[in-house]
This record gives sequence, structure tokens and C-alpha cells, in this order.
Amino acid sequence: MINKKKISLIIPCKNEAKIIASTIKNVPKYIDEVVVVDNGSTDTTAKVARDAGARVIKEPKKMNGIGYGYAHITGIKNATGDYIFGMDGDDTYPRII
Repeated sequence: MINKKKISLIIPCKNEAKIIASTIKNVPKYIDEVVVVDNGSTDTTAKVARDAGARVIKEPKKMNGIGYGYAHITGIKNATGDYIFGMDGDDTYPRII
């Protein structure tokens, strides 16, 4: 929470079981809510994310085989924060400071 405003982080994922726990672990403590949107994973992404403390939502819709946009929209609709941010689930972004 920053300035009494709740912060949500949306992470669309598909088959990120190997890295999603590390990604969630590295989220700064001022993020109040991590929402992982599972976009048709065939591995254990949802379970690993849930076990790491994220709220997991499934979004099966895809357009031309790509569901990244749908996953973001679903995450935004389900987020409870005053501020909503997004990032990839594969830990490719630099750490938030």
C-alpha cells in the first residue's frame, strides 16, 4: 500500500511453472495483491502460483492462438487495487525497487 492506496499486480501466464514462484517471491512488499491469470497452461503454473501466494484466475479465451490481451483484461477486471500494474510471469523485467 502506498499513500493508503491498494496496489494490484497482474501477471498473465502460460506454462510458467518453472519460474512463476520466483517471480512472485521478488514482488516488492508494497504490492498488496498479486493476481496470476492462467491462460491455458498445461503444466502446474496455477498450483505453483497459488502456493507462492498469488490469487489465480483462469482465462481460456485466445485470439488467433494468443490470449495475452484477454489475460490482462481478465486480471484488471478481477483486481481489487486502486492502482493496477502488469508484468510478465517469466521474470524478464528488472526488479521493482
